[in-house]
Amino acid sequence: MFAGRYREAADGFNSCDLNKVEKMMRPVLLNNLAFCQVKSGDSKAAQETLSRAFAEIANQPQSNVRPNLTYIQALARLEQNDLPGTEAALEKAKSLAEKLNGSELKAACMVIEGKLLCKQQRYDESAMFFKSAIEIFSSTDNPHFLNLCYAMHYYAQMLLESGDQKSALNIARKIMDYVASYQQREENTCERLKQRLRDSSRVRTASDLLTTSHREPLIELSTLDIS
Repeated sequence: MFAGRYREAADGFNSCDLNKVEKMMRPVLLNNLAFCQVKSGDSKAAQETLSRAFAEIANQPQSNVRPNLTYIQALARLEQNDLPGTEAALEKAKSLAEKLNGSELKAACMVIEGKLLCKQQRYDESAMFFKSAIEIFSSTDNPHFLNLCYAMHYYAQMLLESGDQKSALNIARKIMDYVASYQQREENTCERLKQRLRDSSRVRTASDLLTTSHREPLIELSTLDIS
């Protein structure tokens, strides 16, 4: 999913001259580069990028970038089929996410846990983690769209591998429904912005464009039927 765009993004980040980037922004740039490298299938390059990123924050134990870097490290090791390395990095990432009380990072770690358990053919446990991640990603009226789609995608893969083709197909259909719902909602939001711009009397500052009515809720979790 979207691997081509991740490659383009990685090329863009890679073209930056770190020597010309502010020191405090270097770990962020390397974080983004490593993530895009993993998502585009180049986990070896991601590991090299992560080593550079961790070196940048070696003297910053409380760095805000460290939790994400540790999560990406777990992701890269999983892609390399290094299961012990994945477990070690994942435990660190989960601990950091717990300290930060970051629900999105917790859910992202759950997805890795689900994939790891799937590789170990522990399908019932894997399903539990995927469902928990999907529930978290779906818990607001403006969910993390890509993260939710990825979680559902990997859950469907696990179901297919475990022999439950019917449920896997059901999840795949729900992903398509969700994508359509998201696209329609964003189109509706853009249309409201256009209408606001046409009525110049209602726009005094740029921030006025942010006060459109709330986006319509997406498909409720209950209608996703991921059981």
